[in-house]
Amino acid sequence: MRSSEFFTELETFQARVRPLIEVDPVGATMFGSVLVGQLLAPEPGIPPLMVVIVEQDTVAAAAMRITEHPLIVLLDPGNADPAGVLADLTAVVAASGQPVPGLTGRRPTVVALAEQWSAITGITPELRMALRYHRLGTLIPPTGVSGVARMADVKDPADLDLLASWWFAFEHETAANAHPPAAPDPEVLLRAAGRGQVVCLWCDEDRPVAAAGHTAVRDNASRIAPVYTPPELRRHGYGSAATAAAVRSAQQQGARQITLFTDADYLPANEVYRRLGFRAVADFADYEIPSAG
Repeated sequence: MRSSEFFTELETFQARVRPLIEVDPVGATMFGSVLVGQLLAPEPGIPPLMVVIVEQDTVAAAAMRITEHPLIVLLDPGNADPAGVLADLTAVVAASGQPVPGLTGRRPTVVALAEQWSAITGITPELRMALRYHRLGTLIPPTGVSGVARMADVKDPADLDLLASWWFAFEHETAANAHPPAAPDPEVLLRAAGRGQVVCLWCDEDRPVAAAGHTAVRDNASRIAPVYTPPELRRHGYGSAATAAAVRSAQQQGARQITLFTDADYLPANEVYRRLGFRAVADFADYEIPSAG
């Protein structure tokens, strides 16, 4: 017998889903980091949607949606009836009437969830991006790249404005966000800094030419994101050098596991990170749910 539980308090939700996160730490990487980020610096806008499906007092699946982002879904990999669990999850989320612009998580889970969403709601989610999750083995830093690294300072108006414009360009160029902002937003950087994000700038002749961020180190782990080089400055190794600097920064803060996501279909980026020492460990997917209107 399965049941559902909705939550309004982030701390209560975190305590309820912690055992499921521990069961599948790879599958929960996005879920867990977003949850912690909301605890530290919540996104403005509509309250988060947080729900679990419970089977014999064990959380079989959990889902969370913040503001206009996709619903992040986590499924117990050992559950004997994943299709039934995901059908129940779809039914209760759809019945809640809360906005769900998309679905994201481990690719097999999200593919199955998209099928249930189509069957139950009559609206078919569309694959927006296939994602690949990578873990660093041994860092192989690039050689012969002109310049040096320095830490960005979001309290410095020049750094803040530069990164806001770069992050804005990154989201539009990569489609990392299904609903990118209409203009650069420095508040995005300030909220990220409030969650512990560090950004390394690669500078050539004192001019910033690339940037790479990493999340705060938690449980000895950190994720690299985002990485950006302006188009006119590419093919000089600046992005690789900035990424290597971000890796070293995370390691200096105690990270023993460093990861990142890429667009699985964009081979040049995947090759760049492979050369730096990253290896693919799992596939994720991001689906968009068309408006019923």
